[in-house]
Amino acid sequence: MRSLTSSQKKLLLDWIKTQNNLTYNFHADNLPYELYSKLEEINDTEILWQEINRFVNDNLDKQNKIEAWLK
Repeated sequence: MRSLTSSQKKLLLDWIKTQNNLTYNFHADNLPYELYSKLEEINDTEILWQEINRFVNDNLDKQNKIEAWLK
């Protein structure tokens, strides 16, 4: 399986919720080492970093749009 698993997505979503200053163009290299290691343990693929980047940036975009709409 090359895409993120539901367990990986949950870990990333939980982490996103704790971050106050994430910006667009997030990169997987900025994840805490422990979190990235846990993601690798669950399902390590050759495109894991790419899938993390896509997932986090997509969800940041949704969250920022929601917050902007609420203002």
